[in-house]
Amino acid sequence: MDPTFLPDDFVPCGFEIVIDNQDAEMGKAWNLWFNVTLSDHPEKWDSEIEAINKMEARLKPRSRNQRFIRAQIAEFCRFHPSFPHSVEVLCEAITTGSLSMSISAGCEGRGLLQSFGYHDEESVAIEVTAYIMQLANALRKWQQQQIPRTTIDRKCFGFLGVPTPVKRRFIEKLLPALESAGNSILPLRELCRALCLQFQGSIRKQCRPFNCLDCLPANETSPMCKCTSAMLPDAALLYSGLEDDGDTLCREFNRFIQENSLAYAIAINAWLENEPCQVPEAFDSGKYVSGDDAIQISDRIRKLLGARDDAKEWLAACLLKTVKSNQQWHKTEQLIYDYPESTTYLRKNQ
Repeated sequence: MDPTFLPDDFVPCGFEIVIDNQDAEMGKAWNLWFNVTLSDHPEKWDSEIEAINKMEARLKPRSRNQRFIRAQIAEFCRFHPSFPHSVEVLCEAITTGSLSMSISAGCEGRGLLQSFGYHDEESVAIEVTAYIMQLANALRKWQQQQIPRTTIDRKCFGFLGVPTPVKRRFIEKLLPALESAGNSILPLRELCRALCLQFQGSIRKQCRPFNCLDCLPANETSPMCKCTSAMLPDAALLYSGLEDDGDTLCREFNRFIQENSLAYAIAINAWLENEPCQVPEAFDSGKYVSGDDAIQISDRIRKLLGARDDAKEWLAACLLKTVKSNQQWHKTEQLIYDYPESTTYLRKNQ
């Protein structure tokens, strides 16, 4: 038999249960907040999660598609190469009521969607190839010093900085390695590892993207995870562009993640609060997201989410909490925590 969801009335809020699963004789349960809190014990979840779970309880029984969308939100990782585009894909799914794009939003779902056949080897390969081609196009724009327009453009321009002969020579080598990555990732890996060789010590273990340099066994032609395909060139671009100490390189990568996390949290929060987007002063000096970018992001999110209803509000609240708290268990400083107005809905909803 094909896997199927357990009837919703029997599923605890914040969890999902699949039966008739070939991998588990008696069914299998997933914690849908695993990408926000590592604990599987509801009593250890915070009051924001508790309030969102109460919203879920009022919706039961949820539709099959609503449960699939919630499962995809549970995959979300802000370090995944699909971020921040993944947020917009999830908003579109919330409105259409179906997974309009079988995009992998991260590696945090612990196999829930895979048990239904999503994210198979072929679809992931197509997605990786598409991302690498977008990255190659962004690097060509940097070579020609065109205006960066997409998120990937801004990441490449920000990581590389001002063109120099050394940087240009590296990009000339990197482009063929990217274009051949669909057949084998080894040339890309070896080129990036050679540039980052001096970081064989602490930096590789400290932070992304440098701690991904050893994700691929020496003789494997395909990455163990999709992130590897992006983290390798990201590491090389950072080192080539900044030519600085490891701490600075780690901070630069986190700056890209945190500016986008704040911008998308503000956008989702504005829709949930039914209020105009309030752009904080952080974007006055934003490197990857400017004030104008934040307003445009908010306009897109508002258009994608459209008219509100109870199910959309619950799913958007799940997404807002996930964008806010994803991968935050290390208790490091986060830009989003400096601007509590970016998630006012979560506090009012408690």
